[in-house]
Amino acid sequence: SQGMTRYAVATDLVKKLTVFFAAGGATVSWFTIQYPDSKGTARGTFGDAHCTFDCKYNQYNPRLDAIAYYNMVNGICIKKFQEERTYADGVRAFLYRDKDGKCLQVLWREDDRTDVFVPIAGVGRVELVRIDGSRLAMASKGGVTVGVSREPLLLLYDQKEGGLAVRLGEPAL
Repeated sequence: SQGMTRYAVATDLVKKLTVFFAAGGATVSWFTIQYPDSKGTARGTFGDAHCTFDCKYNQYNPRLDAIAYYNMVNGICIKKFQEERTYADGVRAFLYRDKDGKCLQVLWREDDRTDVFVPIAGVGRVELVRIDGSRLAMASKGGVTVGVSREPLLLLYDQKEGGLAVRLGEPAL
């Protein structure tokens, strides 16, 4: 991560954790929060690059990848991988679900942004979580319209059964 933007590290973090757990991974750790910088001289060093918190003057301010890590860990939590799809337009989707029907769907696209309708049957409310931790509660009438890009999106919703849509639909707008 040294020399990379925090944005690039945060987007990689979400994608790598998503794929890691989909492939059967069980335990993961991402960098550290333990590089104190009481004198404020570590900026740009190897240790600073691998610290999810800005520790200058021992302030421990969360960086973008710390926020993404927090949301990813809490999003996946005890959920088990269910299914993965790559759609015709290049959108990748991964579905995780726990025994109570709490779902996490992670979506991204390596090419330019595209707006799509993500069908989610029988769900009335979907919470969208962005890489920066911002959240948006969305009403779902059979699914939601989202803009999918290189920046992964987390969709949280309750659905006891069902999988990923066979195909994505046309966006509502």
